[in-house]
Amino acid sequence: MRLAMSVLTIICFVFITSTMYAADKSLVLHLSFDEGSGDTVKDHSSYGNDAKVKGAKWGEGKFGGGMKFGAKAFCEIDDSDSLDLTTAMTISMWTKVSKGGGTQSGIEKQPAWQPGEYNLCPEYGGGVLLQAADWPAACADTAVTPTNVLDEKWHSIAGTWDGNVIKVYIDGEVKKELACVGKLKVGNGKAYVGSRGGTARWVLGSLDEIKVYNRALSAAEIKKDMENPTAVSPAGKLTTSWADVRSNL
Repeated sequence: MRLAMSVLTIICFVFITSTMYAADKSLVLHLSFDEGSGDTVKDHSSYGNDAKVKGAKWGEGKFGGGMKFGAKAFCEIDDSDSLDLTTAMTISMWTKVSKGGGTQSGIEKQPAWQPGEYNLCPEYGGGVLLQAADWPAACADTAVTPTNVLDEKWHSIAGTWDGNVIKVYIDGEVKKELACVGKLKVGNGKAYVGSRGGTARWVLGSLDEIKVYNRALSAAEIKKDMENPTAVSPAGKLTTSWADVRSNL
């Protein structure tokens, strides 16, 4: 009887923790960087958009592990239909970056200014930017916050677009709102974390909990995601929970 209960407990634990990550089908990418080592960053969405580590270094994040970036240090994600965000999007991440080097590209899909390209930059002209190549010229790269996050402290940044309006958030608060009616084309290029195309616009610092949705999250959802980026408790609580399970077997 005890063995049967132990097996059932393990099955329930695995099922619950896996579905916590991938319950929202609109979540098309979630890089938590909690592996701590290796050449691959697992995507916790249901789409399998794992990232290949290309010179970036594992380190501390806002929640558990993170990834350190710099010149010629980035991550690369293969093209996937799930990453084509044609009518709406949300991109969010935690950043700890410093000044220098000009524009810093957080995550960008497609080569620069090609059809289907979009990008959330933690640094663009002294602010945070959400941009896309296919948007009208008036809003393609002008949704820049008046304040920056270049103090080498952890900040949550996010950008949403619902097909009509861009909103850019810093630490859960809307800092820039801009009308932008349009549609993105479908592209077939890779996505890059911490750089533009693996060749420029290097992030100077660390990133954590990168998420991409194919819909625009509400302000309440942005704040909830910022405070609890995974349904599993951060900073090692998952390991602790598993240890607790084992101790009771």
